[in-house]
Amino acid sequence: MEVYSIMRLGSQVPYNDEVLRFCKQMGADYVDTAPARGLGIEEDGCWHADKLMQVREHVESFGLTLEAMHLPLGSAGVDRQTCWGHIMLGTPERDREIERATGAEESASARKPTAPLPYDAFHIRASMTGGYGQILAFLHRLTRFPKIVGVEEVHIRPIVQTDSGGPRHLLQVEVRLKAYVLKERAGTAAGATTGAV
Repeated sequence: MEVYSIMRLGSQVPYNDEVLRFCKQMGADYVDTAPARGLGIEEDGCWHADKLMQVREHVESFGLTLEAMHLPLGSAGVDRQTCWGHIMLGTPERDREIERATGAEESASARKPTAPLPYDAFHIRASMTGGYGQILAFLHRLTRFPKIVGVEEVHIRPIVQTDSGGPRHLLQVEVRLKAYVLKERAGTAAGATTGAV
């Protein structure tokens, strides 16, 4: 069985070709960067979606992914901000400036194609009835399962079963699980088995 781990390597850097080229050469795949000017703020106080798209496409031309862009807010204090200074304050102007800052960003994000996930997710429902010790043992084994399994919901209720030995106080448990299995990687040799995490 092959087990793969996924690590995202990135850097927060100034926006220029030399730095972007260096990041790629050093093995980074993701960057947090933005130009100091030219996003439309100077024109009407807002980022423009088309200019954000140009930045993203420029970053991607170096084989990088634009993971984030910081708002142009420094740490010098509210009175020294060049734009959107009210975002740091709890005022009505703060909410309006947040709307102006995020509107273009959301518009640009909506146009960005979503990369396919490297795994498939499967939903599993299971129910069981048993004593407290049996239920506890099952849940403990679940935490040691060799695959990645997330527990999304757990419902537990007491029940009473009557048999020849008299009443038995048990627990009825229903769980909803989500299991993750890695997709077969491109280039995997024919006949090879791709494992799951």
